[in-house]
Amino acid sequence: GAHVAKAKEVSARLLRNVREVVRETREAPGADLGRALRALCDDVHGMAVHVEMPTDLRFEDPARGHCLLRCVLEIVTNALKHSHAANLWITMGNADDAITIEARDDGQGACELRAGYGLSGMRARLEEMGGWLHIASEPSRAFAVSARLPVKGAAS
Repeated sequence: GAHVAKAKEVSARLLRNVREVVRETREAPGADLGRALRALCDDVHGMAVHVEMPTDLRFEDPARGHCLLRCVLEIVTNALKHSHAANLWITMGNADDAITIEARDDGQGACELRAGYGLSGMRARLEEMGGWLHIASEPSRAFAVSARLPVKGAAS
């Protein structure tokens, strides 16, 4: 329906923003990830995205910065598409040489666990980098995601 079409359009625009930011970050690694994330979240229409993050959020490795941005993008897209939420809260932290993401919305949750391709792909990508992604959703409660991405890679 119109709702999904709108979500697709928003997610396409956000993805363009992410690509632009990634281009900038390639030119200046460790570039301001926080600014990029805020810009991304400010551009969401139809849902208020509340972001809290440390001021010193940066990765030396552009691939990790990109991974983090994509992860936030997937969380936002998922909330837009599925939960009819009015608010999405994303809290990022720095702990033990890793960036953590906690996200939850005030939507209706899901009847079945909604790990769409986006989030499943995201989980695989995070695991490759030594991190993880956890999704919790029950019919009675909102959608919640937590993720962790180490600042330095898992030994390959």
